[in-house]
Amino acid sequence: MRNFFAAALMILFAAHICSAAQSALDRTTADSRARQSFELRSVEGAVYSVRIVSEDEKLLHDWFWAQDDEIFSGNYFAYVGTKNSATLNLQDAELFADAYSAENPQRINMTRTNRDGFNFVSGVDSLPDLLVSKIQITGGGYFNMKIFVVKDGRLQQLNFIGDDGKAQNSRDTIASPTTYRDDGKISVPWHTNAAPDAGTYETLYTLDIDNLILIPAHTNKR
Repeated sequence: MRNFFAAALMILFAAHICSAAQSALDRTTADSRARQSFELRSVEGAVYSVRIVSEDEKLLHDWFWAQDDEIFSGNYFAYVGTKNSATLNLQDAELFADAYSAENPQRINMTRTNRDGFNFVSGVDSLPDLLVSKIQITGGGYFNMKIFVVKDGRLQQLNFIGDDGKAQNSRDTIASPTTYRDDGKISVPWHTNAAPDAGTYETLYTLDIDNLILIPAHTNKR
């Protein structure tokens, strides 16, 4: 019975958070309220405006993993529209990995942009721009990350194919940025302390844009 009531409260809380976000914002409002703003080239080659907005944002004072940084926290949502559209629409994308909680909230670090929050990765050749979200999960500098693209006019998440062949919506990384290589592969840096393979690595992924998946090509030790 206790588990039932706990689950019911979680559902009500999630519904409240979702209902707090407006289904659309006019561009002026979206621009003025956005904590971060991006212009992303889509899979189809068009440019879209992406605005990251929170209805309950607050300044996070003395965050213990980055006490000297300017960090904001809140429940963040993405609004997307074409480059010249007057209205930007709320997206249904879950922006952060599941590592956040009341004790470890969604955060945007405005001082060090390769840490918590969102990063823009410029596409190469005909490949789309990427939007990367990160959230720190340990004091040792480990992060969970997600990657998004704009496809069919919507912000859509890429899934990572793991070693077991299964799709995962997030993976671990470090503060170093995710980048495109000249050959179009996407480099994701990560670190392990596990012996005997302790060290920093990068896994290179091939982007399968039709299926919105990232297929591992190979891993290099840095």
